[in-house]
Amino acid sequence: MPLVFRPYSLFKIHAESKKDDPVIVGFLNRREFAILSASAKTGKSMLALRVAIAIASGKKFLGFDVVPGKVMYLQTEISDFELRKRIEKMLLSLTEEDQDAVNANVHISTYRLKLDRPENRESLKSVLLSEKPDLLILDPFYELHSATFKEDSSDDVAPLLREIKKIAHDTGCAILLIHHQGKRGEGFTPSSPSHSHRGSSSFGDVPDASISMIRKGGNTLNIKADFRNRPALNPIDFQMTEDDLDFQLIHSTNSVMKMNPEETLLSLFAESDSNKYLSSILRDKFCTRTGLSTSMFNKVLKQLRDTGQIFTERRGRDQMLTFSENQPLEIIVTQQAPKERGVLRSSGHVTSQSGAGHENQQ
Repeated sequence: MPLVFRPYSLFKIHAESKKDDPVIVGFLNRREFAILSASAKTGKSMLALRVAIAIASGKKFLGFDVVPGKVMYLQTEISDFELRKRIEKMLLSLTEEDQDAVNANVHISTYRLKLDRPENRESLKSVLLSEKPDLLILDPFYELHSATFKEDSSDDVAPLLREIKKIAHDTGCAILLIHHQGKRGEGFTPSSPSHSHRGSSSFGDVPDASISMIRKGGNTLNIKADFRNRPALNPIDFQMTEDDLDFQLIHSTNSVMKMNPEETLLSLFAESDSNKYLSSILRDKFCTRTGLSTSMFNKVLKQLRDTGQIFTERRGRDQMLTFSENQPLEIIVTQQAPKERGVLRSSGHVTSQSGAGHENQQ
């Protein structure tokens, strides 16, 4: 039998190792398998749709930068009619250009694929290799396995999750699995995201990322995330709009989140009690936080002055920079930045597969 285990030198491993290949910067990378769990009626599917729209349009997701790309969304819980109605309402807030991007890059199927069957996993893998999405969303898990599958059995759960994880690695796309949290009483807060998932402990042991979402009260929600190979996220608070179709960030202090230079400069004003800075002090803070040059600081400052967001007042050899009181401070995330629709594309229009797709495979 040929030798299958070949150790490598540390130098070779370092030379051939790959950097993070993000889909959502600091949150989810390609080839990673993540599980998001929340209680019923918390907004799991709405959050998943917002993830898809953000990646397809290149817009930020809860303050995180995204890398624009293609998303496949296997949605088996919401009816075709309700799904189409939700997506159409979500798209109303987007520009025509962004709507076109979503139409071109989000492909949804409502086919109930039973992933505990090897032939179905091979079929899914074949589609992913052909279509090359950046992210696959599977929603929800309980609709994606046979009736005999036991979610509380590690003998059932662990092998299937490892196979899904292998599909992510082999195809190069990220996979986000939507699952339910365990029913442990109203107001229950899991000790960590990896302990929040319903069923077997394998739900927390196997994936590269465990994400939990809880309702803190009213429309306020909270997300936490643990990762296998990098530090956990600080908690993220956000609100669901009254129509349950969008989310608004309230607070986050995650250093992995990345701002553009204009946002970084405005965030420094948000950190100041008086909304004022001497130019020299602001310049030093900006350059330290971003690693950018003084000339870039001057360029960004000029842009903000030209738009009326910042005005200046001479103070000796320096200038006092003041954020305009007529401009609301929109940057509420302050952190140190480091150095919609059809598996099935439909000629640029968002559609859902129907018909045989609603026949469960038993």
